[in-house]
Amino acid sequence: TVKESKTLNIKIPAGVESGNRLRVSGEGNVGDVGGGNGDLYVEIYIKRHEYFERDGANLYYEKQISFVQASLGDTVDIPTINGEVELKIPPGTQSGTTFRLRDQGMPYMRRAGKGNLYVNITVVVPQKLSKEQKKLLIQFGEISGDEIKVYKKGLFDKVKDAINN
Repeated sequence: TVKESKTLNIKIPAGVESGNRLRVSGEGNVGDVGGGNGDLYVEIYIKRHEYFERDGANLYYEKQISFVQASLGDTVDIPTINGEVELKIPPGTQSGTTFRLRDQGMPYMRRAGKGNLYVNITVVVPQKLSKEQKKLLIQFGEISGDEIKVYKKGLFDKVKDAINN
């Protein structure tokens, strides 16, 4: 038996998923009793993307926005497999809201069209506020009818923060 090393260029179709097998005709081992070469099967493993999650042809993306953007609305840039698109965030958007961007996902492997890109919104609350920001938020809360009891750090909390930082 003669073993031979060979480099092949294989066309990978758009939309292929992990676990798919591609058949390359005539590139396998020599058949028994002088028969022709068999087929080579290549199993596909897709590397995890930096910020997209994939489920079939659909993609999922997590977008963080500030509570000001969520409250007032904004237009944010969203990456897609074909470049960035703008997404309008309506005023009052809540954390956990999901927007669907049609045809911005992966191409289907055996039919025309593309999946969708689902953008999940996470509203990020600031962890450190300036005195002016705190004052304005307290005023906002009072205007909104919220009963605000401002948390003030005690000596134990200040010592704990000093140790952790």
